[in-house]
Amino acid sequence: MKIAQVAPVDYRVPPRRYGGTERVVNFLTEELVRRGHKVTLFASADSKTAARLNPVVPHPLREAHIFNPAPSTILEVSKVYSKNSRFDVIHNNAYPDYLMFPAAAASKTPTLTTLNLPFTYQEKRVFRAYKHLPFVSISNSQKKNAPELNYVATIHHGIPVQKFPFNNKRGNYLLFVGRISPQKGIHTAINVALKLGLKLAVISDAPAREAWLRLSYLNFHHLFDLVLTFDDTGERKPSPVPFRKALKVLCLKPQEALMVGDWAERDMVGAAKVGMKTVFARYGDTFGTVESHADYDINDISEILLIVKRVNGLSKSHL
Repeated sequence: MKIAQVAPVDYRVPPRRYGGTERVVNFLTEELVRRGHKVTLFASADSKTAARLNPVVPHPLREAHIFNPAPSTILEVSKVYSKNSRFDVIHNNAYPDYLMFPAAAASKTPTLTTLNLPFTYQEKRVFRAYKHLPFVSISNSQKKNAPELNYVATIHHGIPVQKFPFNNKRGNYLLFVGRISPQKGIHTAINVALKLGLKLAVISDAPAREAWLRLSYLNFHHLFDLVLTFDDTGERKPSPVPFRKALKVLCLKPQEALMVGDWAERDMVGAAKVGMKTVFARYGDTFGTVESHADYDINDISEILLIVKRVNGLSKSHL
């Protein structure tokens, strides 16, 4: 097949550091090429791929401190659909993805949109207006947010999990590990920590500038004892390096820490590697995870209050 892969332009494909969607697009693109498909990747000019690269911007927007992707994405849409007759299918992973919808609706070439991110209330209005377009959810639970869309399949992100072996040794650390945004419930985690009188740390795969901008936007920048980013370690989860670094900075042993996260293959695996106890936050899971391999599974952040009381040897001064 002749396939157009449309990536976000915030980061290159694959990303040097942070960039979840870009990384998934990379995995998928390279596998499609390996299987013999003719793939054209629309992405930043410095992207690395075995597919044919059609550059959209000269450099990733975030690396140039450009935080509004809409103008560049509109130009990307124009580039893609000016060549739409060359493709059998267009795979939309752009950001914002809904900027592709008007052109997709008018094109004879089918466009498939993978829903990589949650929607806001205002964005849902756009999705409902184009609900007849084909969509792929990344988990069954994700479809509950907009059940009226035309879902053609649920396909979990193609992460090569064999690269991240699971370690079931337990530890004791309570960490919030996830994208720093309101949808991830970080504000609730902070309230729980303050209620317990505990310290709070965040491990993020994002670059330092982006992590702190997000925290500042949420007015949480002053509440953390530690914010550990990719810039601090040069490693991404599930590498044990960020977790070990957090423990070292906070002068903690693994058995004194409990980690909370919503991505089993990254958060649970990474923390388990260093001996932390793990809590899987199902309320933030977008992959439809069946078995988290965590010590505890929770459906609400408030359940941590009971877990902390149960964990033997957990210092009351650390979260």
